[in-house]
Amino acid sequence: TLVLFAFRTQRWRQMPLVSTVLGTGVSTGGAQLLFTLLFAKLLPDGPWRRAPSFLAHQVVSLGVVLVLTYLGFEGWFFPEEDARLNGLTSRGRIFGRSELSERMLHIIIGMQLFWDLPTNLFVKSLWSPLMLAHHAGMFFVACLCLLPFSQYYTPFFGGVAEISSIPLVFVDIFHPKQFGDLADRHAVLGRINAVCRVTFAVLFLIVRAIWFPIIAFFQVVPDEVSFLLEARTLPEQAALFLGVVLAILFTLLQMYWARLLLKQVAKMLWPKQAENNYRSML
Repeated sequence: TLVLFAFRTQRWRQMPLVSTVLGTGVSTGGAQLLFTLLFAKLLPDGPWRRAPSFLAHQVVSLGVVLVLTYLGFEGWFFPEEDARLNGLTSRGRIFGRSELSERMLHIIIGMQLFWDLPTNLFVKSLWSPLMLAHHAGMFFVACLCLLPFSQYYTPFFGGVAEISSIPLVFVDIFHPKQFGDLADRHAVLGRINAVCRVTFAVLFLIVRAIWFPIIAFFQVVPDEVSFLLEARTLPEQAALFLGVVLAILFTLLQMYWARLLLKQVAKMLWPKQAENNYRSML
């Protein structure tokens, strides 16, 4: 909320890159430490003592994805004049500069560098090589886009696509390995978990499994390839080539996650068939 309020002020808009990145990093990293201390020591004894660092990460995640989603929807559906003009030509979409996109990139770089990457490395329950690669890829792409490069698409991939991460925060909290027992014991928490699971599945399949590949393969990649064939300097060729490769890799990652999600959905809807398929593989 503080980051979003600051973003809307003129002072934030005038802050240089380093100040914005550090401000976001201190906000997210500091909030992680504060909530970890709160859950581990300051609050009365309760289930939150089980995994204070994980729970703190989820609280900070909710704030971050809410901010990025809000800014993404604003920039994608209600673009400012600079972004609107960039969207009229392929050169503008790839090499145009957008104030809102740059601020979103600053937020992504700051939160990845000072919060998300460190917590994925040092919080045991968050450790995942695939997620670590995903976050490192986000950090690298955000840095690449500051050239400027493909800033027209930043609101979608950095913001609109994050909408499915909002219910995912709660789905992860009530995962059987974390606080699933609370959802089983308390009807209200169980209903919240069920609603969030359905909402996450629907949003992910619509936004990341369908919309994401359409934007990537029918807009981003054609735009970048058209300039890659004409590029004469090595930096320009390298940026465009990396842009195409990363667009494909990130889209394939969404397809991989969508496949896992559909398997879980099938298991919920047809449990006996899923069990029979599993036994046939043994």
